[in-house]
Amino acid sequence: AKLWDFGGQEIYHATHSFFLSTRALYLLVWSAAPPEKTDDAADEADFPYEYWLEHVRTLGGNSPVILVQNKTDLKREFLDQGKLAERYDNIREFCDVSASAGDGVEHLKEQIRKWFAADPQLKHIIGFPMPEAWERVRRALEKKAEDEPHITYQAYLDLCRAEQLPEESAPVLCRFLHETGVLLHFADLHSLRSMVIIDPNWAIEQVYAILNRPELLRGRGRFGRELLRQVLADFSEPEIDRFLDLLQRFELVFPLDAAKQQYVAPQYLSPETPEGFGLMWEHSGPPVLVYHYPRFLHKNIMVRFLSRFGAQAAQQV
Repeated sequence: AKLWDFGGQEIYHATHSFFLSTRALYLLVWSAAPPEKTDDAADEADFPYEYWLEHVRTLGGNSPVILVQNKTDLKREFLDQGKLAERYDNIREFCDVSASAGDGVEHLKEQIRKWFAADPQLKHIIGFPMPEAWERVRRALEKKAEDEPHITYQAYLDLCRAEQLPEESAPVLCRFLHETGVLLHFADLHSLRSMVIIDPNWAIEQVYAILNRPELLRGRGRFGRELLRQVLADFSEPEIDRFLDLLQRFELVFPLDAAKQQYVAPQYLSPETPEGFGLMWEHSGPPVLVYHYPRFLHKNIMVRFLSRFGAQAAQQV
């Protein structure tokens, strides 16, 4: 299992796409008991479990989910399980637990093993007899990640060769380690193919360092390359280029003016309707295409939509 500490603020939710794998069993843990608020969590908001179920559906490829109600020793909410299972066909089980008291934990473990073994995409991961050479490479990468958060793909191949892994097995192992959260590698994107992020937490920290900048809030999401140079001070110019490609790959930003190297983080766009937009909308004719969401419109859909099509806008945002 791999664990990451994501920021709780809504502004960070789009970064979850870095790690929500389509080859995973998700435990959606929620509680009917009121959360304990701290000063550090002042900016955090609570979201209903439907929000996170849609999160998994959108970003996790509708992977199987076990819905876990925690803190049942304090308060318990009875769900309409049939209705939820009908709406979300990837829900495999409902479990009630109290982590502090230990109630229901063993049953939850049994369900995890059961549904992992039942899924054709997952059953070979648990108990998978990893070849010795694969295990040597994995350990070597985790050791190397203590000093270097990312390496070139050629360096990865050299490490595989040093650990006596056959050359034809290196891409297969790399894909497996990506799917299981050990590293990040995007072989499908030419500009990122040469980069292997062997410390995924480092990627989270760099993205948060950019999204946390007050300039983004003041500029309503606009930023330039100079901001990236300040935040990513240890990066070379080619590395900054690759990081920008990474941000665009996960639809966190879009280019406003590529020639001037200006970008927009759509999470910070103003919620107010731009002046004159109503008149433009009124004279634009009937809509050509309408999407209707009868149950739930995930907020991240709009962020991803703006990231994907923002650069094609007729006017600047």
